Amino acid sequence: MSNAADIGKVSAKGGFNVLWGLVISSIVSAVGVIFIAQLLGEDAYGLYTIALTAPNLILIFRDWGITYAMIRFTAKYRAEGRMDEVRSVIFAGLVFELASGVVLSLISFTLSDYIAGTIFNRPAIAPLMQIASFYILASAIITAASATFTGLERMALNSVMNICLSIVKTGLIIGLVLLGFGTQGAVIGLTGANFIAGLVGIALLFSIYRTLPKPF
Repeated sequence: MSNAADIGKVSAKGGFNVLWGLVISSIVSAVGVIFIAQLLGEDAYGLYTIALTAPNLILIFRDWGITYAMIRFTAKYRAEGRMDEVRSVIFAGLVFELASGVVLSLISFTLSDYIAGTIFNRPAIAPLMQIASFYILASAIITAASATFTGLERMALNSVMNICLSIVKTGLIIGLVLLGFGTQGAVIGLTGANFIAGLVGIALLFSIYRTLPKPF
């Protein structure tokens, strides 16, 4: 009964931390999308959406189940008190996510001219796709941090990272659009915001990682 009560408390706490992070980040993102769409107008916002299509599709091939493995084994080893192995899982998962993010970002960057000109018949958006390609790498960093926070039952940190992403993304995109950068500013803002949120996630992750015992 004691174990069941402890599990229930942990689940309730984790669920609450997920909820408030999800609510706040969703509200900020929704408000941001409305303002960004109004500032860009239909045509420019359409180009912004198209520029993100290829990177978002390529993102599907990035993870290969590593995220779920990080969550599962981090939680498993933590429950068993094998914290040195938790450290190894975090390191291996982060290295894989970074490596796959770099490779797929370069592939997306290389194929941008072909995709823009041949598939979408819009050669002019190739530079936008090239910028958006690095969104894949930024997303990999965020995913690795999020998986670790989930496995370690530190959902509050995950919510902090997501809220940071929503606020920075909205502010940066709106700011760049208002400065006259248009669709390019929106793509730069999105990519930059994901990198900033990823760095926040890595900083929080490192604060946990350095406290873990090293493998013998």
